[in-house]
Order: sequence, then C-alpha cells, then structure tokens
Amino acid sequence: MLRWETARFEFHARVDAYLECDPEIRLDAALMDATCEIDEIENAAGVLFRPDANFAQTQDVTGQSDCNLSKLENAILDLVSVGANVQKIMDVVPESDLRVQEALSSLVDFGILVPNGR
Repeated sequence: MLRWETARFEFHARVDAYLECDPEIRLDAALMDATCEIDEIENAAGVLFRPDANFAQTQDVTGQSDCNLSKLENAILDLVSVGANVQKIMDVVPESDLRVQEALSSLVDFGILVPNGR
C-alpha cells in the first residue's frame, strides 16, 4: 500500500469469529518491514515479472518424487493452473511479493513455467 499511487478504500465494521488473528505487530515495525520489502524489490529488478504476466506450465510435476518444490512453489503452480497472473498470485499467497517473485523466477529457471511477459 505504501507504493500505491491511487487507491479507494471501503471499510465494513464486523468481526469474523472463525478467522485466526495474526499476532499483533507495532505500526512502526510494520512500516519498517514494508519499507525494507520495497527496497528489496527495487534492488531485485532483474527478477521481477510484470503484475499482468501470465505463465504456461511446461511440465507436470505432481507426484514426482525427484522434484522437490517448496510449499510456495506448489501454491504458485496451483494458481498458474487456473490462469492467475502475477498480481493475483501475489494477492493470494501469504508471502512477501519479493518471495513470490523469486519463487516464480526459480520455476522459470527450472523450466517448469514459461512467462508470456516480464
């Protein structure tokens, strides 16, 4: 949100009792984490895929014991299989955008995914 140029917010007051709450984090710590992530993303410009980039999966890795993908990489492959673009993947996966971008880059390097645009 710190990098958004424009935004529109809508808040609805309600409590979802079934949701697990993340541990509380101080605002200054959250801002510092976000600032560090923004800096890391800007320094990793060669790794980044455009938010609207889509991927094609070149190999089926389900059930292959010799293919040791991380939980993050498997989650990305699941989302790619339903047509999610980079932005949707980053919105859905509960990891930092930089980690998602690095995992995408790793999957491309291994030849498992082919990007249609960077």
